[in-house]
Amino acid sequence: MLMLMWRLSANLMSNGHEKVIGTFIEKHMFY
Repeated sequence: MLMLMWRLSANLMSNGHEKVIGTFIEKHMFY
């Protein structure tokens, strides 16, 4: 699951959604 999240985050980061995906992962990983 973590691997999928990281791959998705890498994809989105390439599109310039660094902050959005960062918040998304933080909320889903830590909450």
